Amino acid sequence: MKNTWTIFKKESRQMGLEYKWIWLPVVFILLGATQPVTSYYLPSILEMMGGEQGITVDPSMLVQDGDTILAATLGSQFDQMGLIIIALSFMGIIQGEKASGMLSFMMTRPLNLRSYLLGKWVAAFSLIAFSMMAGFGTSMLYSHYLFDGVNVAIGIKAFSIYLVWSMFILSVIMTVSTLLRGSGSVAFVSIVILLSCRMLAGMNPILDLVNPASLSVEAASVLTDSGGMPGILWVFLFAAVWILSLFSMNEWLIKNKKVYLRHS
Repeated sequence: MKNTWTIFKKESRQMGLEYKWIWLPVVFILLGATQPVTSYYLPSILEMMGGEQGITVDPSMLVQDGDTILAATLGSQFDQMGLIIIALSFMGIIQGEKASGMLSFMMTRPLNLRSYLLGKWVAAFSLIAFSMMAGFGTSMLYSHYLFDGVNVAIGIKAFSIYLVWSMFILSVIMTVSTLLRGSGSVAFVSIVILLSCRMLAGMNPILDLVNPASLSVEAASVLTDSGGMPGILWVFLFAAVWILSLFSMNEWLIKNKKVYLRHS
């Protein structure tokens, strides 16, 4: 645990030097504010653009409540642009130290590899969770004042479910960062894998059980009160298995000193 704490402090300090603790939360705050603000002003925008000869929109289709807006924030903002930003932000989490030779050097020190990986993972997830919390909190605030209010308890429950999906997101990025050499390829492959998982979510009930992206759908369902997913405990179980398996894969790849430790 001492080594893990040391790595955690080192990574947190490095992210501070890169101003990630500032700009990443700000980005998610902007993403969180985007959905409620655009939804609130959408009728006015359509009216201004339409005029007398414009299209006619059923007003009932534009009526939304705060919880629905929060669900859209998770599905439309965090699962798309937010996911891409996370991939770009952490694509070098392992790849960067491979390319510089730092990882090879650190493996010659009396450092437990599992503690090293865990420290990096916890530090990165802490920043991701903090940023998402700031963004989701902003969305709750705007939804409360622009619409008919939100259920805070339900919002917290939904966000907690969503965080498990974000754990998987980080685990995939970290594994791809270990496997590949170029930072650009790490970001691209990670985004393709994660967006594919997200697009498959909700398409097949059997596949949903083993797809961690189903937790994002479940979080939205909790907010919209559209009924929970059957077998949700299995989804949590398989998500945990995926996360632990990816972590073990990282450890195995580095410990066996494959090509992944060489300079790019």
